[in-house]
Amino acid sequence: MQTSTIIWIVVAAVVVLAVIAFVASRGRGHRVEAQREQAAGIREEAREHDQDLREREAAATEAQARSQMARAQAQRAQVEAERLDAEAQDRAGGAEEVRRARDERLREADLHDPDIDTDKQGHRLDEDANRLEAPMRRRQGGPDRADPEWDRRDQADDGLDDRDVRRRRDREMADGADPTREDLGR
Repeated sequence: MQTSTIIWIVVAAVVVLAVIAFVASRGRGHRVEAQREQAAGIREEAREHDQDLREREAAATEAQARSQMARAQAQRAQVEAERLDAEAQDRAGGAEEVRRARDERLREADLHDPDIDTDKQGHRLDEDANRLEAPMRRRQGGPDRADPEWDRRDQADDGLDDRDVRRRRDREMADGADPTREDLGR
């Protein structure tokens, strides 16, 4: 083989190697560029996740603040409810004292009233001299009565004096008649 052929073969091999090296470096450059683009995309995703994370943390902080505010309002409402409950109990106690004083005054009035049968403490007595425990009611134009049948019996006795009604009922009880009947005659 001649030297010139060998030189041409070597030159051709060098050119082929240079082309291969050039193509390889270009491919590696594209690969590196692709890796850079991929890294940039990942960083952009991380920034988006970071923004989403900050938004979620802000929402969580806001929800926690609202929760604490609601808890504080509930505590204030509880304190107010306890205050109102204490006030209601105080007022109920005051009302009970007023009620006892009123009942005592009514017993005192009953003690002095000749139309009402009472014991020595001023408690009203029924026809059998038993103490009445039912609440008293004041009827217009008539005496107090604890008997729930009073309204019904009183309708049959309209126009009669209270002492006359009492005497008539006592006579009827002695005779065995029922004084609560609606067909009572006058």
